[in-house]
Amino acid sequence: MASRRQRAAWHTLVGCGAAVAFLCCVAVLGATLLGMRLWPRMMILHPTRIAQVSQQIARYRLPEGYKELFASDLLGFKMVAIGPTGAQAGLLTIVLLQLPPVEMDDAALRQQIEEAVAQQTGLGNVVLRPAGRQKVTIRGQTVELTLQRGTTPDGQVVQQLSGMFDGTNGPVLLFISGLERAWDAPRIAAFLASIE
Repeated sequence: MASRRQRAAWHTLVGCGAAVAFLCCVAVLGATLLGMRLWPRMMILHPTRIAQVSQQIARYRLPEGYKELFASDLLGFKMVAIGPTGAQAGLLTIVLLQLPPVEMDDAALRQQIEEAVAQQTGLGNVVLRPAGRQKVTIRGQTVELTLQRGTTPDGQVVQQLSGMFDGTNGPVLLFISGLERAWDAPRIAAFLASIE
């Protein structure tokens, strides 16, 4: 049986797996070789610099007990990952990925990126499958979010909510991931309502 520390590490990896999925999307969309070569340079860890990147994507209020973990700014792709400040395994991880301008309609682009995420990673050994849709309002826009679910090797259910909206400087993909038992719908709703 896995130790408590090993389980906590696994849950943290699952929670942060969404962020890795987005970097895989970047690779799928054409930055593979260059992205891998520049990986050490594209990870932004300084809080002031993270805030600068995040404000170029969208303004929002961080959920209580959460902080901006890291950001990335490469080849027109900007990303920020948000997660719990402590070692609360299984709580929500939020990722915002701003895309460079592309000649493709939003629905087709979103579908391609979601398929790329599904093919490139399933949050480790977790394969996510569609589990429903919901409509929300983000920045005055009606946005359809896709809910997906999967099961970890130790039997826990992982959920991911994703969608696309028009951010400060272009289209933004939103991904929220976490364990179903720790899923906090009011916290998610409050975060989405705070995006401006």
